[in-house]
Amino acid sequence: SAGKSWRGEICNLSRQNKYYWVDTIITPFFDKKGRIERYVSIRTDITSRKEAEFALQRSQKALLQAQNTARIGNYTYDIVKDQWQCSSTLDDIFGLDADAVKNMDTWVNLVVPEHRNLVQNHFVQVMQDHKEFNLDHQIKRKSDGAVRWVMGIGNFSYDSEGRPLALDGVIQDITERKEIELRLKENEDLLNDAQRTARIGSYVTDISKGV
Repeated sequence: SAGKSWRGEICNLSRQNKYYWVDTIITPFFDKKGRIERYVSIRTDITSRKEAEFALQRSQKALLQAQNTARIGNYTYDIVKDQWQCSSTLDDIFGLDADAVKNMDTWVNLVVPEHRNLVQNHFVQVMQDHKEFNLDHQIKRKSDGAVRWVMGIGNFSYDSEGRPLALDGVIQDITERKEIELRLKENEDLLNDAQRTARIGSYVTDISKGV
């Protein structure tokens, strides 16, 4: 290639019909007149490294599929730099573009106004107490304005002097589960109101024990 060295990773087939990878460097050597006299190839077996890379790629793909199915996204928030990064699944949950600015203001603005004080107070309290962040709250998606219930879980890391450095965790879209819980609670309240109005009660019987 115009007298320049070339480097690349090449997959070969061995005599035993097994594939192996080599990191190859091909360098030209010149004679006294500057003409290419010969090429020297240096090859390093990198099969183990490539297999590890492929295994990691498969694991990452499986993790992404699992996150999409369960509607769970992971995040890392750098408290010092006020920046957070997240998986594509969490981008989708929040309705954010992958290249959107992501800092504390971004997160707070995603939370519905009625829950912002709750979320911020919980964040500060558990960070000061060195406890786990664990809170159900509602967010409003950036892309379409849809209101969703999410469960946020995270653990803080601190420096040697106890100053918070980062928060790592997951956020899951629990809208369907939360709506069912709320409907059950409403039905339970209606039943209790009806029983109080009619002055009747309810009971549970265990046939096996005769009670």
